[in-house]
Amino acid sequence: MKKNQVRPVLAALGAVLLIGCGPVSVSTPVVSAHRTDLPPPGGTVPVGTEAPTRTVGPPSGAPATFPTIDALRMVDEANGWAADLNGKLYRTLDGGRNWYLLTTPANVEFNAYASAFLSAAEAWLSFYDANGAPALLRTSDGGATWTRLTEIGLATAGGPASFEFSTPLDGLARVEGLGAGNLYIQIFETHDGGASFSVLPLVGPTDEQGLPEGTLHLCSLCLDAFHYAPARAIILRGDMGSMQPRGGVLVQTSTDLGQHWSEMTLPLPPGYEDALVGGLPLSFPGRQHGFLPVQLIKYNPDGTLAYDAIALYATPDGGATWSLTPTVLSGVDPAALELVDDFDLVALCGSDICVTHDEAHTWQALTPNVDLSSTDTRYVLEMTFVTPSTGWIILTEAGTRQLYRTSDGGATWSLLNP
Repeated sequence: MKKNQVRPVLAALGAVLLIGCGPVSVSTPVVSAHRTDLPPPGGTVPVGTEAPTRTVGPPSGAPATFPTIDALRMVDEANGWAADLNGKLYRTLDGGRNWYLLTTPANVEFNAYASAFLSAAEAWLSFYDANGAPALLRTSDGGATWTRLTEIGLATAGGPASFEFSTPLDGLARVEGLGAGNLYIQIFETHDGGASFSVLPLVGPTDEQGLPEGTLHLCSLCLDAFHYAPARAIILRGDMGSMQPRGGVLVQTSTDLGQHWSEMTLPLPPGYEDALVGGLPLSFPGRQHGFLPVQLIKYNPDGTLAYDAIALYATPDGGATWSLTPTVLSGVDPAALELVDDFDLVALCGSDICVTHDEAHTWQALTPNVDLSSTDTRYVLEMTFVTPSTGWIILTEAGTRQLYRTSDGGATWSLLNP
């Protein structure tokens, strides 16, 4: 899921610079058949015992009045979770047509954007306990019952925490702090379902004294980006602090928790050699295959924007090597660039949906049957796809929220709100 509006938990990352929506520049459109032989997207958190498939029925009672959805987390084509503007939690079993209101413990204000939703049965809600420390509510039965997980080992970390789980037992917590253009990141891991976390002893490329264990010091002003998954840590260094083009994309990689770092400078696309580089969140749908989206920016002498674009680099080996894909996207909101699997990506480009089914080599612009153009009062709040064909958008217009679903890759959208 990608968002078209920065939330507090995402703003803390300090690594996303939104650009305006306009016509997308793509290569000659190539219509590719949807892949049906692909495995489901993989996680980017510790490898553990695969969870058995759990089937959970609907919550007790009739479906609720259709919620004003503020955050949407679909886990497959039928099942998903949502939070409304009042902080209430819902679950759907039919792709978003009907929603069931769930009962969560009283006096708990959870953060849906920092929470984790693994399946129709398993979810973790992020909140702060009475002492102001990160804590979790966990369900293993689709929200019928909840367990409070407090004193989980993040109390002294500082900063907001966001969570991600790859199995019911294995997960990561990312704790971040901002200050004076600096970004401090700690990664914690759990192997008991979130009951306890331990800090990963990461060491940055420049070992700094006086920082808490496992703390990486990055530059938020520069638009540095960081990604961690088992056996790899990746840092992209941005240029926005110095405002001096580096002439390439500087990437640092470690496979031993930072004891050793390798460094490479990736070439910029032809015609963008003078770009300032900004890091965007890395995406690894599988354990080895991933994409590095890079924002390319140039300003004219009078301060106006000469161009803004996104280049995509692909890796087949967990980040050891990267290759520049041939298409540069312009006018695409980086917060609405959705990686579906190893082959398929979806982007919101102005009022169109842009898709690729061949690892970002060629792109096709689809004109949807719904106006997705952005104005001061109308914009796409969220876009998420679970397969190359099936996705959802939340469209905000004049204070109202409309939920749409597509089953043909973004060309045709059906309104789900009554």
